[in-house]
Amino acid sequence: MNPRTLAAIKRAREKRECEDERKFVDWARDEGCVCLKLNVRGNRDWPDQWVVGDMDDMLIEFKRAGKKPTPKQYELHERLRRCKFVVSVDNFEDAKKFALAARLMLRWR
Repeated sequence: MNPRTLAAIKRAREKRECEDERKFVDWARDEGCVCLKLNVRGNRDWPDQWVVGDMDDMLIEFKRAGKKPTPKQYELHERLRRCKFVVSVDNFEDAKKFALAARLMLRWR
């Protein structure tokens, strides 16, 4: 089989970031959170979702397993953290665990 065809099949089988993002947003909304998709015109480095709920506001960047933020994304995430934002880079399961942990931490304050 052609190597390009094999690569296309592999890409099609890989879970896409948007699938994890959609799954998390559905879960977070069921938990009573408000999720806002961040599409900042002219700046593609912002996290994917702003999650507001009974926990601290969170900014979440969704990545496929094994993928990391770009250098520009990493730099912006660090700037946001210095401004006291909670920023997480996750897939669905990790984002869900992160959100639950944030909720528990809020209760312990």
